[in-house]
Amino acid sequence: MMFVSWYAARRAPQRDLRWPLWSGIVSRLVLFATPAFLSHDVARYLWDGYLVTVGLDPYRLTPESAAALYLTWPAVVDNRQIAAVYPPGAVALFALCARSGPALAPWLWRALATLSSIGVLLVSDKLLHRSARRHHLPWVALSPLLIVESQVGGHVDAMAALALLAALCGWRRQRDLLAGLALGAGALVKLWPALALLPAVVIGGRRSLVRSGGGAALVVLVGYGGALMLGLQPWGGLDSLFGKCQFGSPLFAALAAGLGGTWSRVSLVVLFIAALALIAVRARQTRRLEPALLLTAAAPLVFSPVVYPWYLTALVPLTALWPRAWMVGWIVALPFSYEVIDRFDAAGVWEPAAWPLLLVALAWLIGGAIDLHRWLRARAQ
Repeated sequence: MMFVSWYAARRAPQRDLRWPLWSGIVSRLVLFATPAFLSHDVARYLWDGYLVTVGLDPYRLTPESAAALYLTWPAVVDNRQIAAVYPPGAVALFALCARSGPALAPWLWRALATLSSIGVLLVSDKLLHRSARRHHLPWVALSPLLIVESQVGGHVDAMAALALLAALCGWRRQRDLLAGLALGAGALVKLWPALALLPAVVIGGRRSLVRSGGGAALVVLVGYGGALMLGLQPWGGLDSLFGKCQFGSPLFAALAAGLGGTWSRVSLVVLFIAALALIAVRARQTRRLEPALLLTAAAPLVFSPVVYPWYLTALVPLTALWPRAWMVGWIVALPFSYEVIDRFDAAGVWEPAAWPLLLVALAWLIGGAIDLHRWLRARAQ
């Protein structure tokens, strides 16, 4: 349905593009009461928030080490050996919902996720309209990944995506300080939005460095400073998650097969730094912010050993602003990695199959070939 609507929108008048917009909003509202499945992240979010409400530190206490607390809060069923991994802004939102108790907290969190997802759609509509690319709106409005991950999965990534899009709006309006404040808020929910400062500063120069960088730094310092004042240690279990786990990354799987786990991770870090340098150089040459933002947001996921489908949430609206076939293929193919969930929920066995990784790699190759062909044709013309 998304692809049919996207194709039809190419020649549709502007007034008809309100239909995918309203369809996207209705789709999100219809799924408001759907129980969270495909992951158990919402239960973990609220458990971390519950620890904060009772004066404990989720960055130091793993679910396994604090099992006695399950007498008053629903148990966490996976990643029980990993402490909280989200920045203090996200944990503050978890705690805000958890204060209402285990019965009401999931509904409050679902309301926040729904509002964030609708916000992503509305801001994307404005950005696309100003870019004369509103015919790409169905890609955002009816995206299965966006709708499922925000409404069914209830993931926090929609909030980070909304902050990044708000920052892009600020940069387009030459309001660098507001863009930095929005970016800092996004970095307090998930760390990766902070990377958007790289292309913004490269293109905007000293003005963006001072205003956007200063605004983002102020928000981040306040957030982390407040967490430290409360006695929290807001660095948590990220080292355990990305240092030991692997999922959804064909590049890491290929490197690990030849180099082993340790050296493959070192290689990914080197490749990631090199990719950021190339993106910065290209952004300085072209002075185009949207492509640089998309590539900057995609780089840590391409070179990460762990890539769950909801990590790609922000890439959907950015791809609408700068469509590329390899990115579309990746967004469509990665949700096939959900094949592991049934057996895990039924028997507790986590054994991801190899075919989703092959499918993602194939999507990259086919999409990359299409993009290369289009680039060569455009250059010839």
